[in-house]
Amino acid sequence: MSVYVSPPIANADVVRIAKIDTLKASKLLAGWREQGLLAPLPGRGKRNMAYAKPAQGGENGSLLSALEENNADTQD
Repeated sequence: MSVYVSPPIANADVVRIAKIDTLKASKLLAGWREQGLLAPLPGRGKRNMAYAKPAQGGENGSLLSALEENNADTQD
């Protein structure tokens, strides 16, 4: 059984999907990692880091939950 429930995602994937620059993508990934939404894949170097959603511990949140909360705050 895998300890991850999603395919890996790397900085380049976030850049391509979200159409943002590398620095913003890195900050998004770091934030998601700090929230426990993503876990770094073992055996990958810093320049080749990829992440996946852990099977336990992060499934209650959405990767976009921080953005959703910010939007809710600004709509009041």
